[in-house]
Amino acid sequence: MEPSSFESFLLRSSSAVLCRILQQADVLSLVSLSRTSKTLHAIYRWFAEKAWDPNWRYRQYFAHVHAFRRLLRRCDALVSGSFALQYFERKRYINSDMDIYLRTGGVIEMCDWLKKEGYRCTDRGAAYGQASRTQHVIRAVTSRGPEHGPLLGVYSFQRMVATIEGHVEVMKIQLIVVDTSPIEHILFEFHSSERPWRGIRTLADSIVLVLTAAVMNFLSADEAISIFPMTTFEDRTSFVSHLRSTAERHCAWKRKYRKRGFDIVADQKSRSVSRLVLGCRTVGDRHCWRIKFRDTVLPDGGRGYYNNPSIRIPFEVWSADMGIVSEGCSIKIADTYVWR
Repeated sequence: MEPSSFESFLLRSSSAVLCRILQQADVLSLVSLSRTSKTLHAIYRWFAEKAWDPNWRYRQYFAHVHAFRRLLRRCDALVSGSFALQYFERKRYINSDMDIYLRTGGVIEMCDWLKKEGYRCTDRGAAYGQASRTQHVIRAVTSRGPEHGPLLGVYSFQRMVATIEGHVEVMKIQLIVVDTSPIEHILFEFHSSERPWRGIRTLADSIVLVLTAAVMNFLSADEAISIFPMTTFEDRTSFVSHLRSTAERHCAWKRKYRKRGFDIVADQKSRSVSRLVLGCRTVGDRHCWRIKFRDTVLPDGGRGYYNNPSIRIPFEVWSADMGIVSEGCSIKIADTYVWR
């Protein structure tokens, strides 16, 4: 069968022109295009491998990309926040940083590796050293109440990178040490990276805790998952499900995501919630957008500090109709075993 005029045009175009054209299309349009014919499906597969290549994204931050992905596996760490959002959107936000979530076991190794990559610690408190390296371990074994929050420590790193155009760019990384598995933290206790440093008294006060559906995206060593892809990337809507009282005093997180084109839904009575998939779900289910990376950094699977726990965590999404949604939130994301 002869290719259509459109197929012939795409096949004759250079790779740069082809990427430029397909980059303008949204995800649903690309998927629809790929189902049109075998030729267009092959073009889509070629483009998808380039557009959602994690190594290409990581090269902006690291010289040794596969070493970083192996470290993600070893530390059972996840990359989330704005970086993951940009990955799925095929965009890049100016002055955004990379957020790495991990538990205490891999913190020292991750920090030391970042220093070898040329990063330096920029925390305004104590400089990165033995004292700051062990404070999260002490917090992990100390009795802590809910007022202390889920964070054990936050380390900020940065380095200067010269671009091809001759500009100097500051690459920023935040290591966020949590007291549970990173995927459970992303589901139930996520936060905005806006940090009101002035006048803080405790670690719990240093982070504005706010959980919205748009930020529930992450990259592991082997795959990338978006938990609410339709509302995030098609509807451009984010539903607030967890909000600390201090967050309302710092509205930078709202301005940040509205500037990126998101509608923040924080009203319990909003009808927009009806567009969200409610009920029992699992991370990586059919409602997720899941991208399995083709190249394997550790063919044997490797083994991490926590024996590579599963990220297929069950959870439930509740609307305000159930009567358990907190004030200032539009939905609740909860542990299914607790609420059942």
